[in-house]
Amino acid sequence: MPPKRKKNSKELQKTLRDKDAKMKKLEAKLTSVHAANENKRGTSPTEQVQIAKKIKKARTNKSRKSTGSDDDDNPLKETKEMIATAIDDPVFAVMKFSKGDSSRDRLAAYVLLYGKPNHGMFQKQCDNWYQQFSRYCGAELNRHQSGLQTAIKQEMHVVYKSTTPHEMVSVAKWEKCLKRDLDADNEDDLKLYEAYHDQILTKATGTTERWNASHRGYFCLYNNHPPNKKGVFDYCVTPETKAYALLALKGNWNRWKAQYQTTDMYPNYKQKALHNWPSPNVIQASNTIKVRLYRE
Repeated sequence: MPPKRKKNSKELQKTLRDKDAKMKKLEAKLTSVHAANENKRGTSPTEQVQIAKKIKKARTNKSRKSTGSDDDDNPLKETKEMIATAIDDPVFAVMKFSKGDSSRDRLAAYVLLYGKPNHGMFQKQCDNWYQQFSRYCGAELNRHQSGLQTAIKQEMHVVYKSTTPHEMVSVAKWEKCLKRDLDADNEDDLKLYEAYHDQILTKATGTTERWNASHRGYFCLYNNHPPNKKGVFDYCVTPETKAYALLALKGNWNRWKAQYQTTDMYPNYKQKALHNWPSPNVIQASNTIKVRLYRE
């Protein structure tokens, strides 16, 4: 990939002038709206907040451009994008967690090897690169995991809604899918394995390039790699991914079940995650408020 051409001073000045003109135009428009509202009925507090936010945003964009803190001028932007891309695929296929210095260095080594294969660095330079970016690689791995678990949660909700009455599939049944301990003559087992094969594992890979409709139609899960490819990264769904899918289901099963049941019972309420369980008095007070609101 050729390096991006840096803007010269004339281009930067022109861009800055355009930003200034746009900001002044926006401020003039907001001022006229403000004056019209004042003459008509007075500006409400909500409108005042919205106007202040727009003006602050315009000024912030101007200051960022004038100080040269735009992302295009960030010397680490290309490296960070490379790290995120490499972790999404293929590194996540074989490495799911990073805890401790040794595992972070291993993660950074994978990222550098597959994200920048022709880097031409000596061992000392590689060690320095690991030291500088290993923690960032770990943060990107956590980000990818978070998005992946959200995707699996959505697919689990689809499976939950497909049952009548709505019911969570037990972890033991998902384990049977992993171990192939299913009855081929049982229709429920076939539907469950179809959901595991087409929905859960598709999201567990973390990328649409590894287990999409074309792969599922031609490869088996036990040896699912293209012809003439046998490397650990060449598998569409690695053993680590299969294990991680079940781990995500097992670790979030109780939480997701409670959220799905709450959504069914109170579809218009916004749910909030509680990291510390409230006291009985707080729970009772909350229930009293909900009952009162329901009756009103």
